Amino acid sequence: MGMTGGADQQSFGRPRVLHVVAEMGTGGAERVILHLARHGLGLAEVSVAGADGEWSPRLADHGAAFYPLPARSATAWRVQTVRRLRELIAAEQPDVVHVHNIRMSAFVRLATLGMKDLPYIFTTMHGVPPESEAMAVRVLRLAGWPVVNCAPQMVDVMASHGLPRSRQSVVINGGSMRRADDSEIVTFASTHDIGETPVVIGLGRLVEQKAWHRLVEAAASVPNAQVLIAGDGELRESLEALADELGSPVRFLGQVGDPAPLVGLADVMVFASNWEGLPIAALEALSVGLPVVSTKASRIADAVDSPAIITAEADTGPALAKAINELVENPDHLANLRLEALEASKELTTEKMAQRYQAIYKAAQTKPPATP
Repeated sequence: MGMTGGADQQSFGRPRVLHVVAEMGTGGAERVILHLARHGLGLAEVSVAGADGEWSPRLADHGAAFYPLPARSATAWRVQTVRRLRELIAAEQPDVVHVHNIRMSAFVRLATLGMKDLPYIFTTMHGVPPESEAMAVRVLRLAGWPVVNCAPQMVDVMASHGLPRSRQSVVINGGSMRRADDSEIVTFASTHDIGETPVVIGLGRLVEQKAWHRLVEAAASVPNAQVLIAGDGELRESLEALADELGSPVRFLGQVGDPAPLVGLADVMVFASNWEGLPIAALEALSVGLPVVSTKASRIADAVDSPAIITAEADTGPALAKAINELVENPDHLANLRLEALEASKELTTEKMAQRYQAIYKAAQTKPPATP
């Protein structure tokens, strides 16, 4: 598939960038898009195509246009999505189509079949389950365009399934979170009846990928801390039932609109995940000096080389409990890790991530036309 720089390529003004995402919900890819739109103000003309979601309205705050795609529940969803993407790309004539993850890569590939004057197209891999990696590579090989990984370890993973390293690069994710002020933290603690003992938090959707059952199990063996999980999802009822069965003191806070006060209260953030790309929430935790405990399966430590990322010895609840206890029972060590977290975050800012993507967008404008 050929790639050019759009109809206005030779003007080399602000690049026109169309992001394509499955849904503008509350996940990591969506966070990246919001950061790129925010940092791209004045540098790029940003638009986003995706099914409508909770974060769709936020795009306007950053000067980005939003083009809704059909919801997955719609009849003939796939056909309608491909047709809509084809219409958008032909009408908007972006310089760059920045695709997020695998399903939308397949749709964009189909939408651009036979098109002339194609924009530069690339996919950011935000992560897929290990059992889906081979399938993802098949889709990306068929697409034929470059792939940007959000974490360095994904290059080896994708190469092991046959995606040439020459087609891969890395733009490591960035994350930042505002520091909640003392009054916000006190109010949040009072509202949710959070006491003075150390606070261990999990933050994310209650879905199979996040494997919160491990943190539920761990909480039963963490006697000197409060374990809180903020988020909602399809597994909430079963996780609450597991907590009752185990006598686990873990508490489910539900969806928290602004997590900054909760993170400000916390001493440790936990990722119990079966897999991750590079979770933005972990980088946000580091940015405010919060150490992270994670499973090996999440591979966060593969992407971030810092003592503030502690990997459990095994992907089990007891192993997570051991790692958590070693932190909350050693305040001096925990204080040192808070400083390490802040140091690590200096190289993991949203600004640096955006600058690297902006370099890709600008370079795309200078590429000579190619034959489709």
